[in-house]
Amino acid sequence: MRIMRISLVLAGAAFLFSSGASRAQMTVTNTATLDFGTLVPSAVAGTVVITPAGGRTTTGGAKGISGTFGPGAFKVAITSGSANFFFFPPANATLSSGGNTMTVSTFTSNPTSPGTVPGPPGSIVLYVGATLSVGANQAAGTYTGTYSIFFLHL
Repeated sequence: MRIMRISLVLAGAAFLFSSGASRAQMTVTNTATLDFGTLVPSAVAGTVVITPAGGRTTTGGAKGISGTFGPGAFKVAITSGSANFFFFPPANATLSSGGNTMTVSTFTSNPTSPGTVPGPPGSIVLYVGATLSVGANQAAGTYTGTYSIFFLHL
């Protein structure tokens, strides 16, 4: 039996918009990648779900094996202005390894939008999970990609 491994990492990027120049004292920093871990492909398609709390579940032929996995994380900090913000995850993202791809969708977060940062000043960490669709006989490789979350500071 030959074990083929798939390693997956999805890096995040944050874009911040402010509703007024006097309220633009908010920063967002990506502090952890959304990591689906290492998988063994099979003849059956499946999914891998990473929750914002750090859990991983698999369905169908997608089987997780040892290795690290976890949610993406963004530090949201304010020094002045309103503590309220909205954020908008993507509808989907793509992971690729050479010419092979997989789709990431159903992004979830904790806290959910809208969010509130205690303070000012203060900070919170926004954790991001998602669902990875793994194809039948998915080619082995190290799959990487990016996703963007847009923040609106009120």
